[in-house]
Amino acid sequence: MSGSEQQIEDRLETWREILDKDYENKIKINGKIGPDINFVLLDKNGNNVSVTETLTYTDMSGYQLDVFSGGEKIGFLRYQAGSGGDIPINMGKTSINKEYRRLGLNTLLFQHMTKLHPDAKIVGSKMDDDNWAVYDAAIKSGKTPEEAVNETPAGKVRLRAGWVLDVERSKLPIIEEGYHSVGGGINPVYKKKDSV
Repeated sequence: MSGSEQQIEDRLETWREILDKDYENKIKINGKIGPDINFVLLDKNGNNVSVTETLTYTDMSGYQLDVFSGGEKIGFLRYQAGSGGDIPINMGKTSINKEYRRLGLNTLLFQHMTKLHPDAKIVGSKMDDDNWAVYDAAIKSGKTPEEAVNETPAGKVRLRAGWVLDVERSKLPIIEEGYHSVGGGINPVYKKKDSV
């Protein structure tokens, strides 16, 4: 592991230790949790891009991982983490600015989120927007709902991070003429490969 990778792991461990302790009142007051993580990505042209990642307590047991470059927020992952139940991590919105997509940021944020909550065995989410369009196109091309959801950008992120679709817990609609995502949506649940 390189120095940079070791620094990232060390900072994630610091964040995890803070989350494991009862710092809720302190976190609510100042929001930000622990030190920043700094790393470098390669952009689509092979240039180095300096990135800073932060973890913030939001509310209602919610957290947000933010990534910045040059002081500008370039993406985030919002989620809730519980201490039990069927879905210990429930993902909210994830967004990466268009010029920073396909650089691995979404996968990195997902990996960091799951490393911060190592006891979580399943991650639930609702997929919209780009994911819906890919899912819809895959279903119309004859793919099964399971194949279609794994072809979405979000599905690919979870697979790359070592998670697999939990078909029994997922809500994967069969799209028919006139079906819209309003009131429906794609609600996949992914589990760690090594969990039952």
